[in-house]
Amino acid sequence: MLQTAIYFLCLIPSIVFCYTRPVPKVRLIASLLCIAVTWFLIVRFTVRYNGPNVFDEAYADVIWGGANGNWGYSQMLLTWAVVAMVWSHEAPCAYQFFGVLGAMSASFLVYTPFKTPSSTKL
Repeated sequence: MLQTAIYFLCLIPSIVFCYTRPVPKVRLIASLLCIAVTWFLIVRFTVRYNGPNVFDEAYADVIWGGANGNWGYSQMLLTWAVVAMVWSHEAPCAYQFFGVLGAMSASFLVYTPFKTPSSTKL
């Protein structure tokens, strides 16, 4: 129970921070849709699971898949998450917390860099 409380104490302020930044409505709506779909799937898996440890079972489904596993999709999403973390090194940590604990795609849809490059030369 303490772990769950800590999880949400990190996630909720991060979501609030990210969603209170100025961002175009289309990106905000897309972000809300991404987090809704992500958490719908998480909650559905959790409710349907009957066993000792739902986290371990979810991790196994992501890694090994199985008859109805999601290995290919999960690996593509995890690869995108690593790239997003590297690209966002200058972003406030709230975007990383929201991404890792909530939904990476939802987090970075609402991210707008604070500074623009001074030059486009490489």
